[in-house]
Amino acid sequence: MSETSATPPRPAPKRQGRTRRLECPQCGGVIEVRASGISISAVCNSCGSTVDVANEELKVIAEARKRTREPDIAIGKRGTLAGTEWEVIGFQARSNPREGWTWDEYLLFNPYRGFRFLAHDDEGWTLFCVLRQDVADAKHVEGDRRRYEGPETGEARTDYVLGEFYWRARVGDTAETQKYQANPYLLVQERTGDEIVWSRGVKLAARTVQAAFGLAPPQAAVKAVSQRQRTIRVLWTSAAAILLLIVLHAMSFGASRSLQVFRQEFRVAASDRSRPVVSAPITVPDSSGNLRIDIKCPIQNDWLDLNLSLVREPGGQSYNAAQTIEYYTGRDEDGSWTEGSQEGSVLFADIPGGTYRLLVEADAGAFRKSPPRPQQAGVNWNAIIADAQRAASLEPGAKPQPAQVVAPPAPEPAIPFTIEIRRHVPAQEFFWISLVLLVPYPLYRLLFRRGSQG
Repeated sequence: MSETSATPPRPAPKRQGRTRRLECPQCGGVIEVRASGISISAVCNSCGSTVDVANEELKVIAEARKRTREPDIAIGKRGTLAGTEWEVIGFQARSNPREGWTWDEYLLFNPYRGFRFLAHDDEGWTLFCVLRQDVADAKHVEGDRRRYEGPETGEARTDYVLGEFYWRARVGDTAETQKYQANPYLLVQERTGDEIVWSRGVKLAARTVQAAFGLAPPQAAVKAVSQRQRTIRVLWTSAAAILLLIVLHAMSFGASRSLQVFRQEFRVAASDRSRPVVSAPITVPDSSGNLRIDIKCPIQNDWLDLNLSLVREPGGQSYNAAQTIEYYTGRDEDGSWTEGSQEGSVLFADIPGGTYRLLVEADAGAFRKSPPRPQQAGVNWNAIIADAQRAASLEPGAKPQPAQVVAPPAPEPAIPFTIEIRRHVPAQEFFWISLVLLVPYPLYRLLFRRGSQG
């Protein structure tokens, strides 16, 4: 928030006068003085001249620039803040030319409570009261337990005045400022020459000031509220749509959703390359629906090709598909790496119910490799023992037969894999596509449009 508060040169007297009407010496217009006997200057609503109302001759002390704006709270408007009814008697537009900040200040008056300043800038509203005491240490104010942080230095220049004031307010008046904060409270020092004035303020909610003076929210605020309401509606609608999508996805096929109808473990070798492996009978329920075949194979640094034929019995239609599974892993200068997957699936969009058999033709990289060398021949110890027993029973001079040497056969490469078939599998693609279409716009409203509303 920018610096706020006016610079009264002296405290107001305890006794307040009545409202009186004076004639502007410049244009003849009527000047209403609401704090009669207290106010020193007033601005003519007709010609904008600043008039010295403390002088009975109503001398024109400055020819103000022609009025170009109306304050948000009209002069003479009454409202209740902090339990007290106040009347707006003065208005000035101020700025900090060093930083380019601007704000408005309203001088409030109550015949029993004196004066207050209501400041408004782009951060909101603040109600100020001029302190009657000197402040030696702004961070430790006597009688105030709050710890103020600061200061933030600046300048306050008067750019426009309207109404009446208890000091001679002029366009161009400038004060050096120091602001201290203990949120939501502010402590502001204004220095004009050798004169120093301290003010303490508290921030007010915009709706509090609007309710007190019957103000309509500014168009920017109305638009922001409208945008926020629209964003909330979009978020609620999108959340309901996403929830409905999840529920429909979960209930898509009722009790038979993703029903397992077949599972079998296979093991194929190089000798099976020329002939298909036939599964046990498969019973597919319901008259129609999709069917998914899932394959899992624990291969390492190899590949497996499967040609699948789902044949309806007896002698019915055949549904054919092919699936390749390959998985490689290794390590290089960048670390460990993997490629491929040990799983695969085939989806038939519509398969009639009935009894089927699955025919599997397999081929693999392991089948094309040279068979391993035969293991080194070993000794048949059972034969040796038998020969020793026979030798013991031979006549003297007879020669025993040598033990038989047996070479075990080389193992044939074989690859295991598991096939699982499910009926009525939810269409994951539809779910994810719908989710991708639903999510971006509410995220845009929440993140970008919300940020643009400040």
